[in-house]
Amino acid sequence: MSILSTTMPDLGVGYVVKWSYISPSDGAGSTVINLKCGQDIALHLNPRYINGCVVLNSQLGGGWGPEERPAGFPLVKGVETALFITILPGEFEVKAEVSGQAPWVYKYKHRTAVEKLDGIEVGFAYGAENTAKFKDFYVLKAF
Repeated sequence: MSILSTTMPDLGVGYVVKWSYISPSDGAGSTVINLKCGQDIALHLNPRYINGCVVLNSQLGGGWGPEERPAGFPLVKGVETALFITILPGEFEVKAEVSGQAPWVYKYKHRTAVEKLDGIEVGFAYGAENTAKFKDFYVLKAF
């Protein structure tokens, strides 16, 4: 699944993660960003083009928590898409900017201590790797 997997021991409140890509032109598969705490996933952001939804969740101690499936995420085929995750005290602010669409923003409450964040994974899965294109990825300390 992963296109990029990196450790970042200083990741925490005040950081912004940005990943831009061209979404799957055939609507297949999904994209994934995981913010990790060791083996746990503090935030799993998963736009599922194949299912027409976005899923946010956490995997702690080997088990997944309840999924959040907010409405309104712009799942548009074959266009530039930028995902931003801002790590705030108490929550992650997730923002999607999709070519030709109004920005979409969602707040996802922390389910584990973000002081333990230490890695990021991004990638395409379930067929998206065939038609989606990686464009840009960065992490910066915003505040």
